[in-house]
Amino acid sequence: MTPKISIITPSFNQGQYIEKTIRSVLDQQYPNLEYIIIDGGSTDQTVEIIKKYEDHLTYWSSGRDKGQTDALNKGFAKATGDIYAWINSDDWYEKGVFQQVAQAFSDPSVKLVIGDCMLHNESNVAADRLVKPEVTTFESMLRYWKDDFLPPQPSIFVAGDLMRKVLPLDENLKYAMDMDLWLRLTKDYTFTYSGTLFSYYLIHNESKTGGGFNHFMPEWKMLSRRHLKKASFIEKIRFYLAYSGYILRYAKNAVKARIGAGVDRIS
Repeated sequence: MTPKISIITPSFNQGQYIEKTIRSVLDQQYPNLEYIIIDGGSTDQTVEIIKKYEDHLTYWSSGRDKGQTDALNKGFAKATGDIYAWINSDDWYEKGVFQQVAQAFSDPSVKLVIGDCMLHNESNVAADRLVKPEVTTFESMLRYWKDDFLPPQPSIFVAGDLMRKVLPLDENLKYAMDMDLWLRLTKDYTFTYSGTLFSYYLIHNESKTGGGFNHFMPEWKMLSRRHLKKASFIEKIRFYLAYSGYILRYAKNAVKARIGAGVDRIS
């Protein structure tokens, strides 16, 4: 039996990107797809584009919400699949991904599946390929200060029975709802890594990541401390050793920067 894959797309005023997202889902031609779009009341062409594809959607709505996390929770509340994922309205899937995912989940012991993700810039030029399997563990994701600590959200698929146990997402989180979810999941389960490209992640000026990650840092730091309480004694020791090294390097760099600035003023 072909497992049902439930895909959620939250959107708000992403009309210039969302059609590519929708097409990447529908063009998978997956025979047991549940596709749900929750729009936050867009005032651009988003709704017009969604209506163009509504015959192929399981459910969609457009209206004011409390942000991306709220939209995701509304979408997941409608989902009934064997496998869950979400793709934002400016990202897109590689062809043939859903069949690969379904095959991976044919092993009942598999609960989390992850593939690679290609970063694209505003010119739609590939910038970097993400995913190192070693970073997708509970312990490594606690290290919020590392550049590669967080696995790429659009390339992650979760078993439906497991996802329903951990929902809803924390609506107090504006930027790091994915980090919180991955930490909750990987405390007891491990990722199965496909080694193939699953998705494309677009970074642009209107995206949360387009302005850099400084505004993510407070939530990352808070979640790291929250989940560290659930870590084993050994994990806590390793975390604080790594954190001490990070603080030391940060301090050294700050001193070097001040010394360099002083030299510039003198010269």
